[in-house]
Amino acid sequence: LQMVGNAIIHCATLGGLGWLMSRWLEKRYCMLLWLPLTLVLTLPFGWENSLAGFQSQFYFLVLFSLLTLWLLGLYPPKSARWWCGAATAIMALFTVASGFLAAATVFALVMFRVTNRPQTWRQQAPTLTLCGAIVVAGILLKADVKHHHLLQSHSVAEFLTALGANLAWPWIVVPPFAILNLLPLAALAWFVLRGREDEHPAEEMTLAIGLWVVLQGLATAFARGAEGKPPGWRYMDSSSFILIADCFSIAVLLS
Repeated sequence: LQMVGNAIIHCATLGGLGWLMSRWLEKRYCMLLWLPLTLVLTLPFGWENSLAGFQSQFYFLVLFSLLTLWLLGLYPPKSARWWCGAATAIMALFTVASGFLAAATVFALVMFRVTNRPQTWRQQAPTLTLCGAIVVAGILLKADVKHHHLLQSHSVAEFLTALGANLAWPWIVVPPFAILNLLPLAALAWFVLRGREDEHPAEEMTLAIGLWVVLQGLATAFARGAEGKPPGWRYMDSSSFILIADCFSIAVLLS
């Protein structure tokens, strides 16, 4: 029963993401949206989460984080959908320790907007304040489990190797592949940073997903990067979003 419940959560989450992005992009690029989502749903790399009903927290992490990026990041402060995004950002705190990174991503996204249009800082202040408070709360709520210290990275080399393995997904055994893996996202970021004043929701959502998965990779590399190990199976449902963000980036660039 728990496994079926988890499957429903995961399928509904990624199906909803595909539906959302397909509203913003031309139909001829739908393959670049649905193919990666289908692959990450059907391939059994996240078997630990699939087989253990207790692992629903990883599916809720993805669900609440994506809702936060969309509702809190893309809608005007104090609107109805913005308040829903504020609620999901708080809910994300009670999934796993890195749940606050969705709010951190929205904070970075809004700061980018304010940098491009300084006159909007007053309008964006509620979002920045809320996200800052959630990030602080997430850090303060993190429990210190002493026997987990052995799982953390103990040197810069271990951290960088583990980070590369996280961002090289699915080729996690070759950490340097992370550089190539990030190229589509980097190309989209360069395109957006060229100085255009208007933002497209598909661009912003894709960049937000990309930044979120990079932050998740940083957190995993620090907390579970002993000996430069690649991510465990249970963390790959988050790591797989590097593939999704890359394909979304290509679709946005082509359109």
